[in-house]
Amino acid sequence: MRDNHHAEDSTEELDTKIRTIAVKVRDALSPVLESVAGVNPRPVRLTRELGIDKTLAGRLLRSLRSNDALQALHLSPAPHGLRIFVEAARRHGASDDQCHKAESFIREFEDLIDEFPGGRSALDAALSSWLPEVREQEEKRAKQAVFKAMSSILGYQADAMYLGKIIRPNDDDPDFCDVATIHTRFEIRRLRAGASITLLGYKHESQDEAAVGPQPIPGPNGEAVDTSDPHSYLLEDYCGDALPELQVHESNNRMVVALEGGEPGVNVPLDVAAAYVSRKEFVRYRNPDSVNEWLTILPKIPCRLLVMDVLIHKDVYPNYTPNASTRLEGLSSDWLKMRKGPNRLDELDLSVETSRLEIGTSRLSTADIPGVVSMNNAVCSRLGWDTEDFRAFRLRVLYPVPSVSITTWFDLPER
Repeated sequence: MRDNHHAEDSTEELDTKIRTIAVKVRDALSPVLESVAGVNPRPVRLTRELGIDKTLAGRLLRSLRSNDALQALHLSPAPHGLRIFVEAARRHGASDDQCHKAESFIREFEDLIDEFPGGRSALDAALSSWLPEVREQEEKRAKQAVFKAMSSILGYQADAMYLGKIIRPNDDDPDFCDVATIHTRFEIRRLRAGASITLLGYKHESQDEAAVGPQPIPGPNGEAVDTSDPHSYLLEDYCGDALPELQVHESNNRMVVALEGGEPGVNVPLDVAAAYVSRKEFVRYRNPDSVNEWLTILPKIPCRLLVMDVLIHKDVYPNYTPNASTRLEGLSSDWLKMRKGPNRLDELDLSVETSRLEIGTSRLSTADIPGVVSMNNAVCSRLGWDTEDFRAFRLRVLYPVPSVSITTWFDLPER
C-alpha cells in the first residue's frame, strides 16, 4: 500500500507543479503580448510588426487564448521560440520588468522539460493524462511515427487492411458456430527487396476436438477446391492482376500465407484478398469451460488504416457490443482466458472507433475499403448464407501498431 500511495503522491505533486508552471508562463507572456500588439491580435500582425515567424506567432496566440492552463502549455511554442518572441517584444517597446518576468518563467518551463528523459514529447505525453484531446493527438502522432519507422525497418507497408468475420450457427451441431473470414490487404508495397511478407496468419481454436482448421470456401459455383493449393484461399476478383506466388505454412493448428521470393518488386502496389471458413470454431452457449468467445487481429504489416467488420447471425450472441481491447502480444499467454482476472499487464489504452451498422451486408459500404460489400456478398453466396441474416458491426483503427493485437469479445448466453 505504501508503494501505491507513493505513486499517487508523486503523480499529484507532478500535476501541481505542471499546472503552476503553466499558469506562470501564460500569465507572464500575456501582458508582454498585449503591450506590443494590443488585445486579440492576429498572427499576421505579430509577424509584420515583430518580425517573428508566422508559425511561431500562430502557436503563441493559440496557447495564450486557451482558457485551460495545461492546454496552453501543450500548445505553447518551445522555450527557444518563446525567447525569440520576448526579445522581439523588448525591441518593440515591452518593458524590461515584463520581459524579465517572462524569461524567468520560461526558464522554469525549460527546466520542467529537462526533467523528462524524452524532452518535450515526454512532457506532452504526461499532459495527455489530464487532457483527453491531447491524448488523442499524441496517440495519432506517435502511431504515424511508428508506421513510418516500422515500414523502414521491415521494408514493406500497406495502405489499408480489412478483416471481415461472419459468424453463423453450424448446420450440424447447434452448440457451435462457424466463422468465415475475409482478409484483404490494399496496396502492399515493398520498400526494398528483402524478407517474406506475411499476408495473413490464423490460429485455430475450438472446444470440439473433431473440428478442423480453416478451409478455403467453395468455388464460385459451389465446386470443391484443392485445400493444398494456397491460391484456393484467394478471392481472385479482388486481387491484383499479376499475383505473385504464395506460400502456405501450416503446423499444428496454425496457418500462415506469405509472399516470398522478392515479389512484388520494389514500390509495385499489390492488392491481395483471401477468404476461408472454419467449422465449429466458436461455442454458442455458456458452459463450465467458457463464458466468452473472442476475435483477435494482430497486424503485422504497417498500414494507414485497419477496418474490422463483425457480422453476427441474428440467432447468436444477442448481447454483443463492438467493444475492443488492445494488448502487446507475447507478455501473457493466458490473457485471453483470464479476461476478467488479475493478469492484464499487457493491456494498452489505444483508441478503437466502434459502430453498429444494423442488418445486412449492404450496410458495410465505405470509401475506405473498395468492394467491401461485394466481397462479403460473394463469400456468403459461396457458403449458401443469406446476407440479410446478419447484424453488422465495425471497428476502425487509424495507423494500427504492428504486433499490438485488437480483440473484441462475445459474452456467451445461457442455453
